Amino acid sequence: MPRMRIVNASEQAQLETPPIFSSAERKYYLYLPKSLMEIAESLHSSSARIGFALMCGYFRASKRFFMPTDFRIRDIEYAAVQFDLAVDAFSASDYAKATRFRHQQIVLDFFGFRAFDQEAEILLETEITTMVRAHLKPRLIFARCLDVLVQNKVQIPGTRRLTDIIRSQINLRKRQLAKLVETHLASSTREKLDELFTTGESESRYRLTLLKKQSQSTKPTKIRESVADFHTICILYHEIAPVLEVLDLGLDGVRYYAGSVLKSEIFQIRRRSDADRHIHTRDIHGTRAFFKEVFDLVDGERPEAIRHIPGCWLYSEGKPIVHLIGSHGIGSDRAAEAIDHVGIRMTDYSSFRSKLDRLGIHYSSMDLADIQERRLFLHAPGGPLLEAVFSERVPREND
Repeated sequence: MPRMRIVNASEQAQLETPPIFSSAERKYYLYLPKSLMEIAESLHSSSARIGFALMCGYFRASKRFFMPTDFRIRDIEYAAVQFDLAVDAFSASDYAKATRFRHQQIVLDFFGFRAFDQEAEILLETEITTMVRAHLKPRLIFARCLDVLVQNKVQIPGTRRLTDIIRSQINLRKRQLAKLVETHLASSTREKLDELFTTGESESRYRLTLLKKQSQSTKPTKIRESVADFHTICILYHEIAPVLEVLDLGLDGVRYYAGSVLKSEIFQIRRRSDADRHIHTRDIHGTRAFFKEVFDLVDGERPEAIRHIPGCWLYSEGKPIVHLIGSHGIGSDRAAEAIDHVGIRMTDYSSFRSKLDRLGIHYSSMDLADIQERRLFLHAPGGPLLEAVFSERVPREND
């Protein structure tokens, strides 16, 4: 089985190397407060002084440490000038490993952080377990892990170590579900499911492929085929319903795992424009009230052609922002949403966060300093994940 890729090679390379500073950022991040400057000036070698200064600046900017061989030349030159040293005074090979580790601990203590140790890994595993059970995408889990670590003042580890922890928790969850299936799925039902991966006598395609692609033709023969397909699915569903109840996936979970099979659905969802957000929900009235109260949206007109479909459109500043469409959940599960999460661009981060606090709505936050965006994550009544995005300056530590 291929290794799950959470970040691509380009993203990993960017995460594993020091940030690229502008002139203003270099001046800000490589500035050493008096106590740190005194420590730097007490160091005997030029490489240790410059290395310590860059270690402080890079950690201040990214909350992680980097190898001396990756230190950027312009930053080395800037730090050398601060100590009245020659530009070529720094040598990565002279900045010894033991010295670096001592300096890292000094930096962590100064900024009130702690190293990523076993206790921090347990904390992260707990958070990841919750996110995996909520069926978040691995890339989103990765991004939120970074936020969790910074919020808990823990040094961010290497990308490989972090992605390995995420993969481990995802695979653990898969093994748990597989064990439940193995225990509760009847052999007769298993055989029927296995038959979906065979081809018919007159067909070259798998039966599963034929079930995935429903014909929209109105020809009598095609209609009979579609009815027969739905009958097959209905029989299978009633046989596996008890197993689904044991797995306790909910509709969001079923859709998450079905995504690997129904890739066309995932592809279509990702192609939607920012302004075209459709949410399929059983609870039209509750979801409508939620969006109006939390996001200050108002009711608006729907096109004549779709008014026969249960639902409503919600507007902001005269533009339709959210489309609610009625659908049917299964059993007691109300989460019939057909998308992974919705991103909504907003303004005034502080006011919206205060509003969520006032309404008693649970949320988590994420700051992306490199693109100057702040984000809040919350859930709508039916269960879908909502992402409020604010294009605002991310406060620095000393702000």
